[in-house]
Amino acid sequence: MKPIDKYFANEWQATEADPHVVELVKKANSVLDIGCGHNQYKQYCEGYFWGIDPYNKKADEQVCLFDFTAHHNYDLIICYGVLHFYDIKWVDTGMKRVVNLLSSSGRIAMKVNPGLPNYDGSMLNWFDKWTIHLVNHYAEIYNLSVENYRVGERGRIKWDYVK
Repeated sequence: MKPIDKYFANEWQATEADPHVVELVKKANSVLDIGCGHNQYKQYCEGYFWGIDPYNKKADEQVCLFDFTAHHNYDLIICYGVLHFYDIKWVDTGMKRVVNLLSSSGRIAMKVNPGLPNYDGSMLNWFDKWTIHLVNHYAEIYNLSVENYRVGERGRIKWDYVK
């Protein structure tokens, strides 16, 4: 299993632009992209956009979710490939932090890896318990609705949480 920090700092090259997320970004007034990677969604935003990523220099701010200081809440939070590491305690803490950054009528676009290999066959320290039941569990805890649940490329699970 590869260390997460070295993988994302040195090897990760994905620049996915999910069409669903692109449409959400185009409509949002304020967007926070957590784990923004190459910041590929920024080009579609006409409002305020801020991308954070601890490993990628193309981020607007090189910082992890837990160290990020927000000055306001966001209409859309993109959380693609972020909350699927380590263990349930880490995921719980991350979910709470993300929901607290969301505006009162906001949306979170989520994507997680349920424990499958990367493009190169390598494995990271995945939290491999993501299922529709866990998605619904967080929706219930935070009084959110689940929309657009789907299985994406290479078995990644995608959905939106809506306040």
